Amino acid sequence: CRGIGGNSSFPSLAILLNSMLDQHLGAMNGFAASVGSLVRAIAPVACGSLFSAASSISESPEVAQGLPFYLLVALLLCGLGMTAGLSRPGQPGSEQGAAP
Repeated sequence: CRGIGGNSSFPSLAILLNSMLDQHLGAMNGFAASVGSLVRAIAPVACGSLFSAASSISESPEVAQGLPFYLLVALLLCGLGMTAGLSRPGQPGSEQGAAP
């Protein structure tokens, strides 16, 4: 799963950023890479802690094993919802294409 998601998510984000921005493209690509590195450093610790906490609280191991994945699915759905609301510059509904 990591091989598929990890290898396709970063290029997808880069393409999305490149199509959405007209200025400060280098700064935003650098920011996106920095945030991605930070998340890759924090995510194993956070998911491990969540799994450990769920294992100590829950009586059923199925719930404890699935809790980090349920959280990741919720985050994925939030991200998809936010991405679906974006519009391209110059398209109807975009503020950059409108005259002042």
